[in-house]
Amino acid sequence: MYHVTTEISSDLVSNNAYIQPVYRTGGSLDADSEYYADGTLLLISVDDSDYPVGDKNWDSPYAEVNLNNLYSKNTHMSLDIAHGELMTIEAYGGLQGFSTFFWDNDESNPGYQYPEKNGEILPVVLLKGKEMTLKQDLNLLTYPTEIPENFTAYDLLQMIGNKDEIIKIKTYDNAYTNKFQEVYWALGAPRGDNFDISPTTGMLIHMKQGKALFFEDNGIITRNSNSISEQITASTIICNNFHSK
Repeated sequence: MYHVTTEISSDLVSNNAYIQPVYRTGGSLDADSEYYADGTLLLISVDDSDYPVGDKNWDSPYAEVNLNNLYSKNTHMSLDIAHGELMTIEAYGGLQGFSTFFWDNDESNPGYQYPEKNGEILPVVLLKGKEMTLKQDLNLLTYPTEIPENFTAYDLLQMIGNKDEIIKIKTYDNAYTNKFQEVYWALGAPRGDNFDISPTTGMLIHMKQGKALFFEDNGIITRNSNSISEQITASTIICNNFHSK
């Protein structure tokens, strides 16, 4: 059973409805409406459950998911979410990106409102941009967001990965030379034709291994789409008050 604490009472909570505030980049716990991640959808999956569930019944910046409709893979009966299951929450905001975090749902951590580490509350924040997974071997790519000023193939090579992750970036220059141009790693540095990258530059990305990237709207590429500085796991979360309907 969970406890919900208010200013005047403490009562048992018996349902499994989770309500989570979600903000865009730059938001805070007291953010103005311009930072709300409008259209947010929460999906929550639980270890050993049949499928993830999600819903949207609240105005921004809140989104709700009701786990009473989550069923066990083994018994196909409704799960009682109170026995230490590992949960994964994904907060989707359409084109505004998404964030993912995890926590253990056990009786020693009675519910939660925000992840917290070292006394600092970490709200779930949606980065604005585009997530993309480059698969092992060949990938076709045009830069999906605003391109930084004076951005070249050398910059992109270094932002995507090192010599153990990416083999080369290749494009066809049909405006000037009518030849292929490519950049790659050699002797610990980018080598090859350092061509400029524009919104219409089509590129073939040859990867040694798959890699998930997030292209922020300011052109910065980050390794994953979680705006929290490190992956939030059960060991790093301190649970605060649990909000229920």
